[in-house]
Amino acid sequence: MAISACSFQHGSLPAGGGSVGDASVDAPPDAPGGVPVDGPCSDADHDGVCDAVDDWPCGAKPAAPPTTVMLTAIGTETSMTLTMMAMGHPGSQMLVVTPGQALTFMLHYQITDTACDSGCIDQIEVGFIAGTRLGCVFDQTVPNPGGASGNSPQFALNAPATAGSYDFRAHIGQNYSCNYNGATGWWANSPPLDAATMVKVCVH
Repeated sequence: MAISACSFQHGSLPAGGGSVGDASVDAPPDAPGGVPVDGPCSDADHDGVCDAVDDWPCGAKPAAPPTTVMLTAIGTETSMTLTMMAMGHPGSQMLVVTPGQALTFMLHYQITDTACDSGCIDQIEVGFIAGTRLGCVFDQTVPNPGGASGNSPQFALNAPATAGSYDFRAHIGQNYSCNYNGATGWWANSPPLDAATMVKVCVH
C-alpha cells in the first residue's frame, strides 16, 4: 500500500482565511490608540447634534415661525396681517445671536379697523417672550374705510442679555400713542400668544 506525501508551507493559511493559533486575524483600529474616529462628540446643549454642526445651540431646534401672522381685536373690527418679517442682516425668522447684540427688525403690514367712524389710532407692539414690550413698529391712525398698509421703518433693538431661546412676538395696541402717559407694557397688560410669534431667537 503506497502512501502519497502531502506538503504545505509552514505558517501559511489555507485558502479562505482562518486563524493562526488561537488569535483571530483582525483589522487595525480606526485611529491611533484604538479610539474610533466615529465616537462621541461634544454636545453642549444636549440636543443630540454635535456642536461642530449645530446651527441652533439652544437645545432642540424649534419649527420656524409662520410667514404670515394674523392679529384681531374688538371681535374682528381691528385686523392686522403681518408678512415679510425679518430680523438681523440678512433678515431671517430664525436667528442665533450673542447676548445684547444690536439688531434691526422690519415687516410689512396690512391693517383694517372699523371700530371708529373715521379712523382709530392703532399700534403694532413688539417684544420678546419671555420678556416685555420693546416698543411699536407701527403707531398711527388707521383710516376707516381704506385701512393702512406698507413697510415698517427699521426698528432698532438689542437681543436679550441672558442666553436661551426667545420668541419675538407682535401685539395689537389701541392707545392714543405707543408710549401714552408713560406706557411701557403690553396693551391691556396681556402678553401676545404663541400664534403671534414672528421670529425665534437663540441667544448663545
